[in-house]
Amino acid sequence: MMGLLAKWAAHWDPIQLGWTPAGIANCMPATAGVMFPRVEGGYNLYHGTDRDDVTEIVGAVGHAATQVQPFTWSHFEPGTHYFRCLPIGSGGVEAVDVDQIVEVTIDDGGATSPVPPPPRDLAVSAIAGGAFRVTWLYSPSVHFADVDEFRIYSDGGSGTMDYDTPVGTVSASALRRGAGAYAFDSDGFDHGTLVTFGVRSATADGDEEANGVTASERADAVGPADYQISAISLGDDE
Repeated sequence: MMGLLAKWAAHWDPIQLGWTPAGIANCMPATAGVMFPRVEGGYNLYHGTDRDDVTEIVGAVGHAATQVQPFTWSHFEPGTHYFRCLPIGSGGVEAVDVDQIVEVTIDDGGATSPVPPPPRDLAVSAIAGGAFRVTWLYSPSVHFADVDEFRIYSDGGSGTMDYDTPVGTVSASALRRGAGAYAFDSDGFDHGTLVTFGVRSATADGDEEANGVTASERADAVGPADYQISAISLGDDE
């Protein structure tokens, strides 16, 4: 019962007469906050500058709409922004389990550029000569831009990531819009150096997503120990 009451309280607002951001977006002031007027449901658009906090309502449309635009009074500073569109039922309750989030970059001129989803399952392993093998998986999404390449970044052993200059790039497969497993081999480092790597997806136009996932490993630049053969015993010829 408390679960239903909490859902009711989240959308029905007789105390504030519907004059809240979510209430205004869904025309609640028209009914003084006591009745949800969009009887056929619709969609609410949410915004945030942090992928884990996309909670600012910036748009709303009816059930028959195929797209939603932010309200004319919404303002977005240049940088990375995140959006999610949640369906809302005729009773005013949202499908809160929808976790599809779209990342968009906005430049100084206000132009927006959708970016690809970030790679997943990033891992780093030490290989011969103090080098590293960076591996990751990529899964495309119809809600994001197509990936063209992956950019590999590193701290070079300094402890501070450099996201300005990639240490390498890997072209995305043209098949299945880049889906699959990828790998990159780095240059060598001194034995024991702790090096951190990150990988970001980018479009053919150069628009890059901004995930901060990293993985680290220590360089192994020491070969196997030398062993001297003290005796050899040959078997009988057959």
